[in-house]
Amino acid sequence: DGTIKHVIARAEHFYDDKGSHLRSLGMHQDITTQVLIENELHSTQMHYTDFINHSTDAISYWKMPPGLTLTLPLEVQVDMIYKSICIDCNKATWENYGFKRKEDIVGKRLIDLVKIQSMDTQFKKFIKNNYRIQDLESVVTVKDKKPVYTLASWWGAVKDGVLTHLWARTSNITKRKMAEIELEQHRDHLEELVKQRTGELRQSEQRFRGVFDQIVQPMVVLTPDGKLLTVNAAALGHGNIDESDVIGKPFVKMPWLSQSQDFQQSLKQNISLVLNGKSTSMESTYTLHDGTIKVFDIDMSPVYNDRNEVIYVVVAGKDITEGKKLTADLQKAKELAEGANRAKSDFLANMSHELRTPLNSIIGFSQMLQEEYYGKLNEKQKEYVSDILASGEHLLELINDILDLSKVEAGKMELVLSDFNIVTLLTIILIMIK
Repeated sequence: DGTIKHVIARAEHFYDDKGSHLRSLGMHQDITTQVLIENELHSTQMHYTDFINHSTDAISYWKMPPGLTLTLPLEVQVDMIYKSICIDCNKATWENYGFKRKEDIVGKRLIDLVKIQSMDTQFKKFIKNNYRIQDLESVVTVKDKKPVYTLASWWGAVKDGVLTHLWARTSNITKRKMAEIELEQHRDHLEELVKQRTGELRQSEQRFRGVFDQIVQPMVVLTPDGKLLTVNAAALGHGNIDESDVIGKPFVKMPWLSQSQDFQQSLKQNISLVLNGKSTSMESTYTLHDGTIKVFDIDMSPVYNDRNEVIYVVVAGKDITEGKKLTADLQKAKELAEGANRAKSDFLANMSHELRTPLNSIIGFSQMLQEEYYGKLNEKQKEYVSDILASGEHLLELINDILDLSKVEAGKMELVLSDFNIVTLLTIILIMIK
């Protein structure tokens, strides 16, 4: 039927005494199944060999020295493992450790090939763990070459209480370890920078706090949601409170602020304006812890970040109590002065009437005597009458001048420019001097 069979053929020949061939006996044995199994095993072995040879992990097979029994002391077992001989290895084994070919490793003892950091300790762990160990980090040095960081797993083959062979798989993690070391160095450097920067920030904060607390005006800093972020000593002193009692709490509820509905509404509106980028001010009356009533002018200003967003609100209070009192005193003094001025004006108006009435009579009769309506006057009488008339007119002018000064003070006098006779003016002055 065309089926191919694998067979083993055997033949037996028989001869007589003279050496002549008598007959032959032939036998055929069907070994098809055995051949197929052997081919499959060979194929599988080739696949595994190809897989191992293409693995990036170093895979090696080691033969232990004879007599490595499990009952031997740890130090003796470790020494014997050092003397194990490499039977086979894949390509990654010699490449990872800097060898040029497979023959540089196969047939050599472990102790003659590499030096492994803390190897005694690692082999003891391997022995104590029933000849199994996984993912053990090591530093392997091959002769004068640079150290290689590895991640190793070992499996021991034990037969009748004797360790005969050892399988080893190691991954070259040098790049990863170097990256980790570099990362660790960077982290240490960053931690040092952070430590340094933290110290600088702490010093800066201490300087700011020192200056902040030296400001005599009460000042607080608010978060955008209106809660107290920090407060200076002056503000705490006005309220006779501790910083821990107010930090993180709404500013509008501070004990030194008025809790009246009108003030609270005005305060919230002003804070809202500042959060929109506008500086504002408002006036408020505070009652201090000792009952003293103070009047403060409250200024509120925004603080921006580099994105021009309001991140803080600075509130500064200026004590204007004395200023308000001085303003009230000045207003009272002004009112008193205005009353005195009005009294003066009334006095001058009354006095001008009281003085002008008799003065007009004196001037009128002096003019009539000077005109000699009532008879002739001698020279001496004429001189006296002229002096009386001149003095009366001069007195009238003085009264008018006083009234004019009142008009000037009241802002009702208008300046009129005109020509005059200086000789006449000087004559009048001389008469007054006499």
